[in-house]
Amino acid sequence: MAEEASVVFVNQIWDMVLLIFICLNTFRRHFCINTFHIRSSDVTSLFVQRGEDVHLEVTEPVQLNIKMDLFWKFNTTNTIGKLSYNNQPVLFDRYEERAEIFVQNQSLLLKNLQQNDTGNYVALVTGAKDRKVAEYNVIVQEPVSPVDLTVNSSSSDNCNFTVTCRTRGSHSSKTFRCDNRSCSEERGEETTTSINVYVDEGFIICNHSNKVSWKQDRKKVDFVCGAAPGELKHNDIQTVILNFSANQPHSPSAKDRSMLCM
Repeated sequence: MAEEASVVFVNQIWDMVLLIFICLNTFRRHFCINTFHIRSSDVTSLFVQRGEDVHLEVTEPVQLNIKMDLFWKFNTTNTIGKLSYNNQPVLFDRYEERAEIFVQNQSLLLKNLQQNDTGNYVALVTGAKDRKVAEYNVIVQEPVSPVDLTVNSSSSDNCNFTVTCRTRGSHSSKTFRCDNRSCSEERGEETTTSINVYVDEGFIICNHSNKVSWKQDRKKVDFVCGAAPGELKHNDIQTVILNFSANQPHSPSAKDRSMLCM
């Protein structure tokens, strides 16, 4: 009996060791797979304003030969076009009039992007072994709407006042409490864009932005401080509405750039 008990005990110990080995091995493989995916997910995100063009480049040198082709694909299953050795680029279906593939560097130009162009773009070299040479996540966004800055109340004693920044069209708004140096948000609605109010160089500035565009309304602090709400007159407040797009040649100031939605 003692001998049988010993055999059972040894078998139990062996089963435990085997189970621990399997668990550790499974964990190691799972960890390695996740680590590999993280390292290999070299995807560049690009935000593009609707109606604009985007230029996608390969991220490593490509030397095509007679046995290799390069394909640009959209969302895995849609082929935009291909480039073969010593041949002109070929564009497929709906991309014939709105895309270009350049022979000299295998890059892709997409024109007049619309909302349904949002998605994943991949450059794939096919041959004996397929090789991904570029991957982009392109997000097409609408330009933001104009905004209106309204002074709700003010105190002449220490120049404290509240303002509301409201978007046109979507009717989203946020209210801020300000002084002549800074502003802090009091209340507001959840929005898909960024609405912020701040004080800069003597102006209260309402900034509305997303990744591709931004617009502003601003009022001079001097005329707001010291005036009761009923005393604020149209000719006392200098309002300047600024419209900016990501592709305009004139860049915003460092302060304004910092207000863009990240």
